[in-house]
Amino acid sequence: MGFLDKLKSVATAALGAGAKVYVEVFNPSRQNPFPVRVKAVVGEQDLKIGRVYLKVEGLETAVVRSVPVARQWGGKVEVAHEDVTRSEQTFRQEMNIAGPQVLSANQGYEWEAEVQLPFGSLPSYMGRNARHEWRISAGLDTAGNDPDSGWVTIEIA
Repeated sequence: MGFLDKLKSVATAALGAGAKVYVEVFNPSRQNPFPVRVKAVVGEQDLKIGRVYLKVEGLETAVVRSVPVARQWGGKVEVAHEDVTRSEQTFRQEMNIAGPQVLSANQGYEWEAEVQLPFGSLPSYMGRNARHEWRISAGLDTAGNDPDSGWVTIEIA
């Protein structure tokens, strides 16, 4: 392996380009456990992973519109009106779906898990000044940047 090949290999590992990861959710519910499928398609090199993981998060966001905010500009105070947004996690869970393994180059893999939200969880909603959303993300724990699905918003009634 030449110097440029080694450099490309390091860049691939650092950028998480060793696999593409997808997450599918089936019939999400606050009352019952629901199935989740994680899929990974490995790139052109074998990929050693420490685990396959799943993250689930509830996130409530509120916006207070036209809040007066004092700012000092060149020795004089001016009042401007701004929207203020704040978010708070209402739930966060991370679970391991599979343990350490080596994924072969140019192959696809699937893992399944079941998610159970706690009793009393908020539903998804979108209001005029507030919203609550559920998000899910799957990833492969590797050296460098973990390949992951990114956050996927799911609707839970």
